[in-house]
Amino acid sequence: VLKFDDYKHYIDYFNTMEDENIANAIPNSKAAEWMSKNVPLFDCPQDNFREMYYYRWWTLRKHIKRTPVGYGMTEFLVQRSYADRYNLIACAIGHHVMETRWLRDTTPGIMATTARRCRRWINSAPGILPQCMRLIR
Repeated sequence: VLKFDDYKHYIDYFNTMEDENIANAIPNSKAAEWMSKNVPLFDCPQDNFREMYYYRWWTLRKHIKRTPVGYGMTEFLVQRSYADRYNLIACAIGHHVMETRWLRDTTPGIMATTARRCRRWINSAPGILPQCMRLIR
């Protein structure tokens, strides 16, 4: 049985790699706590692959952003002129849905907000459903 504490050293190491100048909903100081509750544990004999797996989740949570209307996923940490008022960009929604579906958090919040926004987007644009489903299959 896998235990989070056996992999926490990755998060501790990743947190030392940067001076966190931009923090969203889950700052580096809360990364290990959030990952222990949400990320599926993974192990394999190849060290660099295991490190990459945990790095990907460590980075993903940096892009979870709390806005006045709920949670969203940013594509970029820095502000972009072509993003919406919360610095969100819709082009990656398929990726975000596919990536975050593995999170354990099923309570209202991040995933619930993402699912609601997807449904609203799909229902507001006739003909978009087939395009969206191709993205998230």
